[in-house]
Amino acid sequence: FGHVKGVFTGADRNKKGLFQEAHEGTIFLDEIGELPAGIQTKLLRVLDTGEFRRVGGHKTLSADVRVICATSSPNLEENVKQGTFSKDLYYRLHHFTITVPPLRERRESIVPLARHFLARFLAGAAAGAGAGVPNPSHSIQPCGSLAAAAAAAIVSARFSRGARAISLSR
Repeated sequence: FGHVKGVFTGADRNKKGLFQEAHEGTIFLDEIGELPAGIQTKLLRVLDTGEFRRVGGHKTLSADVRVICATSSPNLEENVKQGTFSKDLYYRLHHFTITVPPLRERRESIVPLARHFLARFLAGAAAGAGAGVPNPSHSIQPCGSLAAAAAAAIVSARFSRGARAISLSR
């Protein structure tokens, strides 16, 4: 939600929050199920009214934002029953749900994801920003494909962290 100058040590200027930055656009909130109760209340308020205050601020600001949320929680509704997630926020967010099965249940996605991350890694390496490249000044030519043996090894691997485990840039 941002903060105002002087509200805490290091707050040397006013800072816009993510909702204000995303005004008339879209904001993505990852791991919504992990939000502390106080933030859940503030989020519900901004979703209901479009209004919020920066930390330490007295002025009410507004933002018109489309919100997309994600969670790795297996059952957010169970969190509501246990009291760890706001019932009101759950029903406010639960308009349209897309369930993406874990990677272990859709192994046909593994090779395309690996190719995507490989291409992204090589593009970054060629630009001198690739992690794991000993000398970024060396010319790196994209290989264009994933070797069959590498693809087979990746498909047979276990992915406890889903697609994040495939990413070569992490």
